[in-house]
Amino acid sequence: MSKSPYTSHDGFNRKLNVPANQAVSLPKGYRHYTQKITAQSTPTWGSWFTIRISEKNVSLDRLFIEFTTSALTGLTVSASGTAAYLPAHFWATRIDVYLGSQLIESIPNTAGFLIHQLLTPESEEKRLLRNTAAGLYSSHSVRATKSASADTWYLPVASFWRQASFPLLDGMPDLELRIQMASLADSYTLTSGSTATGTAVSTFTGCNAVCQFSRLPPSVSNYTKALMSKSVLHYGFQDIQQATFTVSSGVTSTNLVLSAITGFVSSIIFVLRTTAPANANLITYNTSLSSFEFLSGGSEYLTGGQPVTDLQNRLIQCGSWLPVTFTNESAGVYLYSWAYDPKEVFDSNAALSGQQFTGTEVLKLNFSSSLASAISVDVYALTYAAIEIGNGVVRRIPLSE
Repeated sequence: MSKSPYTSHDGFNRKLNVPANQAVSLPKGYRHYTQKITAQSTPTWGSWFTIRISEKNVSLDRLFIEFTTSALTGLTVSASGTAAYLPAHFWATRIDVYLGSQLIESIPNTAGFLIHQLLTPESEEKRLLRNTAAGLYSSHSVRATKSASADTWYLPVASFWRQASFPLLDGMPDLELRIQMASLADSYTLTSGSTATGTAVSTFTGCNAVCQFSRLPPSVSNYTKALMSKSVLHYGFQDIQQATFTVSSGVTSTNLVLSAITGFVSSIIFVLRTTAPANANLITYNTSLSSFEFLSGGSEYLTGGQPVTDLQNRLIQCGSWLPVTFTNESAGVYLYSWAYDPKEVFDSNAALSGQQFTGTEVLKLNFSSSLASAISVDVYALTYAAIEIGNGVVRRIPLSE
């Protein structure tokens, strides 16, 4: 058996001759750490609040919002049932991400939840840990136990730093998260089949951004700033575009014109739910879809020449594209990718192909029988985009094929 080749490695205080697989190192001076940054104000249900991140000469690698809450009280639930907070993914209806005064991205709560089920986990085990930290969506009883006393809940946020380990340097504007909280009335579930009397009572007692940073050595931060002074730099990410539709009862198929979606699309996630979903309906789905098609404005197939069936997409396509089983657990949730590897695209914004959308494309849905009631269809397109930064310049730019 041949040995690994040896090579010089100077990542320590003396030079070593090591196997090639041990020779990889970051430049000296990097320090990786986790820091909590307190929100500008304590959140309240139904209102906005802001988290400002002013750290400089660091790269932001990951971010979680840490909520501390009181017990959920005030409700009397029938049939010995219980009330439980929804998972923290749904506590904020929208998260707007700013660099200074420039809006970079808006993240709707359902899109954030689906991305954290489908695209960010490296494994089922890590997905379970994240879901437990947010409040386990698949178990009302687990969330009810957690909701019965003061506790801590974590909302993971995946934005451009996910793809870029984004550098926050001296002279750059601060990063801000502006967060619209849902109402408390829309933020809890009841045991299935139960009803409740009374008025829910809940308060937040604190809120932090838990940030995983890499402290940049002066050589790296100074070099990056020097580059930025000579030319703009670009950091690619996957921007979310949203379209929402209502499909009337009694139909067996429908054509949804995706006029709100333009640009170079890597993947599209869409879900079927009851109309105006709230409470438990935020995490339950309509399962009546038999197949779907994406068509160009000229009625050309964008999905290989024939409809994609429910099982083909959820079990075969998503089974090939994703390392998780969420689409097996949840009929009514679909992901279609024109990129070779949608998870790699979301992790790094690698240009692994896509489909150019012009706003004339159509999502055709075919149902197994006529709809018994109206449904809502939420469509989330992940599109290639970039942040452009230079001397006095911060802007978001769309990318095309």
